[in-house]
Amino acid sequence: MNVLNAWLSIGLLRQGLQVAALASGLILPFAGAPDYTATWDLFFNGVLPAMVPIFLILLYSVYESNELTEKGVDQT
Repeated sequence: MNVLNAWLSIGLLRQGLQVAALASGLILPFAGAPDYTATWDLFFNGVLPAMVPIFLILLYSVYESNELTEKGVDQT
């Protein structure tokens, strides 16, 4: 339960970012070859593969920012 309490204490935006990264990472294997039509294929084949790395970079930057804050390093 300690992990759950820690996760609940990080804030709604960070929780949303982690859920979005996890959900998009889980459905990423269903992406196929790029097909840029105005259907759901655009989401699975174009948008999703482009957004997963962005989510991971954001999670990493949040993690690093949190580590620096805990160490007391001024980020300015």
